[in-house]
Amino acid sequence: MLFGVSVGLTIIFFLFSWLTNPGYMKNKKTDILSLLLKYEAYRVCPECVILKPDRSRHCDYCGSCVAVFDHHCPWIDNCVGARNHKYFLLFIFSTLLSVLYMTVLAAAHIGITEPVYKYSLFNWQSEDLLFDIKEVVCVGDFILALIFGVPLILLNSVQVNNFIKGKTTNERFGFQGSNKEPLKQRPEGVSSTVEGDFTKSEDESRVDHKKSSFIMNCKAMCCHNATDSKYNYHPVAIN
Repeated sequence: MLFGVSVGLTIIFFLFSWLTNPGYMKNKKTDILSLLLKYEAYRVCPECVILKPDRSRHCDYCGSCVAVFDHHCPWIDNCVGARNHKYFLLFIFSTLLSVLYMTVLAAAHIGITEPVYKYSLFNWQSEDLLFDIKEVVCVGDFILALIFGVPLILLNSVQVNNFIKGKTTNERFGFQGSNKEPLKQRPEGVSSTVEGDFTKSEDESRVDHKKSSFIMNCKAMCCHNATDSKYNYHPVAIN
């Protein structure tokens, strides 16, 4: 019963993670040259033709910039971003519960029946053979559960820490997150027509959410990041 419930939840959260738009941002109406003349190059995505918001990144697999980009997950064939990050966390957590439950069930059935070697080519007992087959299957399930369980535990640990710290995997382990040198600021005298302060470096722009408590960080990662104007694209008016 419990195993069926955990598997059912895993399928539901997988569908939500797979089908939910993670926060794609595109804009083909603005001229890329006009953006580059007005703003610093590191703020402009030439593929999506947008002025990138804070904490966004272009995904080469999806071909689009993603708001609050975490990583591209091959398990769900989708990016993990502001809008589906909570579903991804629930997906991997329910998957881990299913694997752990399968491990316990397999371990409980291993060794219940003693190995029987009474059957041969012309003399064998079907019940003994059936018990042996069940035990072999349980051993196989136990090994597979261990193989998938260890990386799942590590993945869950990383994502739970992400929510507690209010940061994404890209920010914690990616190149931009580990880069301590400040990025070049926009030239003085250039006024921005989009919401948010684009004169700060990417490291400086992340100071606010680092200082929050873990409860506020989790709340932001689950709900607020998907609608926060600082992390979502707004069309740029080029004068």
